[in-house]
Amino acid sequence: MSAIATFEDTKNFYQNSLIAPYMEDVSSVRLSVTVPRPSFLFDLNSPSKKKGLRKLVSSDCSLIFGQDFFSSLYSKYRSYVGMVRHSPKKLKVFTHLFCYLLDCYDKQKVCVLARSSASYDGRVAASVADFFESEGLAHNIIGYSYDNSDENGNASSIIPTQLFIEECTRHNVVYSLKNDIPFIEVRDDEKQSLDIDLIKKEDKKNFNMVAKPVRNHNKLWLNHTATLNGFELSPFAKRIFNKDLEHGGRFYCPFQNMPSSDRDNILIDGEKTVELDFKAIHINILYSLANKQLKGDPYLVDGIERKVMKSLMLRLVNSESISGFKAIITKSGNPKNKAIYAQYCRDLLLYDQEKTLANEYVKPRNPFPFENYIPGIPDDVTGDDVYKIITDKHHVIAHMFGADLLGTRLQNIDSNIMAEILMNLAKQGIPALPVHDSVIVKESDQAIANDVMKKAYFKIMKHDIDVTTK
Repeated sequence: MSAIATFEDTKNFYQNSLIAPYMEDVSSVRLSVTVPRPSFLFDLNSPSKKKGLRKLVSSDCSLIFGQDFFSSLYSKYRSYVGMVRHSPKKLKVFTHLFCYLLDCYDKQKVCVLARSSASYDGRVAASVADFFESEGLAHNIIGYSYDNSDENGNASSIIPTQLFIEECTRHNVVYSLKNDIPFIEVRDDEKQSLDIDLIKKEDKKNFNMVAKPVRNHNKLWLNHTATLNGFELSPFAKRIFNKDLEHGGRFYCPFQNMPSSDRDNILIDGEKTVELDFKAIHINILYSLANKQLKGDPYLVDGIERKVMKSLMLRLVNSESISGFKAIITKSGNPKNKAIYAQYCRDLLLYDQEKTLANEYVKPRNPFPFENYIPGIPDDVTGDDVYKIITDKHHVIAHMFGADLLGTRLQNIDSNIMAEILMNLAKQGIPALPVHDSVIVKESDQAIANDVMKKAYFKIMKHDIDVTTK
């Protein structure tokens, strides 16, 4: 939808439309600490004289100046929900939604949010949205789910009213991206978020260094748009590390889960795009670490299809157990197991067909966990056979295979290369969408981005690498 027309127009549009998971939707705007939606700084022109307001916003919003519209509105909300004690989370959600309404109005896009009663954030978001509607400041469109999940159904949305815009204009409300939002998350082995403030305190210099690229990337995107079939995508990123700032660190955006065929149709500022990709980046990195220049295609070997060898190599560099890696290959090359897996694939195809026709059909059970089967392995080929083929071809880096945390160390290196790329593109005002080790840019920016990618790799790894177009 290119612009917000009337409430009824928007309501009818969304009640008859599906919102894809990678759009500006539940997954990208869920109001929680870990989601890479920009937090905003409010400037209501005059400093507040109320000490209570300063205390309320000190930890969550940096600064909020003004004792009129925002503070009075938040006070009304506290009464609306019967809040007795200060709640940092509710203030954060209230502030985010307030800014989100203004941002969506300014950019003529619809405000989509999660109202899920299953999460605390969802319940708070729903209470804030209902409060805005009770004050005549917004209209709510309640979404629904086909199967009690966030993925299938229509997302809820909220539309600012003319009264809200008039009040913000009358009180000279100005919003901008906060400068101290790191957009960094560090997870433990259980994928639970670690205390980011503690990590920052322990290594402030390194923390600021890894946070700066993603902050600059998000700030640049405040002035650009990415769309797919008329819908805006969320280009805002965060970096996710594993255990510490030395492992992982890739840039994650909601749109990255979409099929590559859909990514081909993304527009940036209305212009067609191209996706530039490093060729075999992790294998190149391993060769660079061994101080050798990779030559030729690392996935071409006799007896195994290239796409299968690529899958094997990617699995190997992320495996800390060579014996386990070999066992999976042996299992995958067993003719009996291959026949079982082939039948499963046929049953799954039939299930999808029956589901499309709305017929009842039980979804088949995968006989092998995903990580324990590799399609395409030739009959009776063993893990020892494949490992010898790989190590013979890549004997220069064979000693690195199976090293502890090798996969996340490689991700950390490729994320630092991506950070260098995004920093340099941002300096030139070129918006880019990161997809792990590839970058989506406007067709008109292709030549510059290609050069920036090659230079970024060379700066960090001191070797050359090929960049291809997906």
